[in-house]
Amino acid sequence: MNNKISLSRKNITIKKRLVLVDGFSGSGKSLICSIISHFKNAEQWQMDFKYENLAILNYFHKISLKSAKALCETGVDENLYNLFIGRNVNFRSTDASSPLNNGLRTKYIKRLKDKDKKFAINKIIKSNPILILHIHYIFGYSKFLMEVFSDSLKLYILVLRNPFHLIEHWYKEYTSSLPGKKYPDFCPYIEIKKKLVPWYTKDYANYYLKANNLEKSILTIFELQKRIIKMFDKLSSKEKKKMQIIFFEEFLNSPNEEINLICKNLEFKKNKKFKNTLKKILSLSKKNKNNLKTINYEKFSNKYSKKISPKYKKMIIDLNKLYNDFNFKVRKITRI
Repeated sequence: MNNKISLSRKNITIKKRLVLVDGFSGSGKSLICSIISHFKNAEQWQMDFKYENLAILNYFHKISLKSAKALCETGVDENLYNLFIGRNVNFRSTDASSPLNNGLRTKYIKRLKDKDKKFAINKIIKSNPILILHIHYIFGYSKFLMEVFSDSLKLYILVLRNPFHLIEHWYKEYTSSLPGKKYPDFCPYIEIKKKLVPWYTKDYANYYLKANNLEKSILTIFELQKRIIKMFDKLSSKEKKKMQIIFFEEFLNSPNEEINLICKNLEFKKNKKFKNTLKKILSLSKKNKNNLKTINYEKFSNKYSKKISPKYKKMIIDLNKLYNDFNFKVRKITRI
């Protein structure tokens, strides 16, 4: 076997503008993705696990950077081509990731009826489209994606939400259920002491195995929050200029500042049609009980203090400070 051979897409990738929208499950990423999908030349946002899985392989040193870069570049070109010919588009109307759910039905139904596929590449090149990739809690491990997408990456949005809301959400939806049996689970696992644990618990797997279900959720959110801050602090000034951190609860109350910043970063001028669409999307999001529901540190502590050990009681205090300090730090940063 020749280990010197690496995959490559040098000089053959299709020109495009990439937007990554990252964050914890339940943080509000889908809302942000849906809004950007209505920008001029933007495509329906895509939920494709291959990119975060390649980031995970890179983290575990199971793939070379050059080969992973080639696979990522092939993937986004394939995503775009499929969207332009109506292939592999999610037409399940109740899914947030479907154009039928997001007011883009006509655009993709029309493409389905277009019999001439050979001009799709020319259309892509001419329109310089925006491809929006919805990824899951990979920031902290995703500097790799910033490196491989390089100049094609125009904006990396990280959506954060009150960590105690996320802990409760994860506790009810994930750690209290059987992965792959009571809910669909596409997270890669690793084996520690003959037991399967999520890949991101590698550095604290022994604690994770000993924790009860609620403590597992606390530990997960706490450790991932630390990884987020660590990676953000290590980004170069050039990389930080591509970053936009959105705090979801604040966004719901006052969305214009963040939306204007997204528009500026993607060089999009809001027209009347977009403003009407935006108003409708935001109105629907405010009617969503999951978006409105939240729980702060005090309420969480009162509700769950009897279910967690002293170690985890201290951890939620530290988490509360960590999150609030990071929020304050981000607000002091001047973003372009």
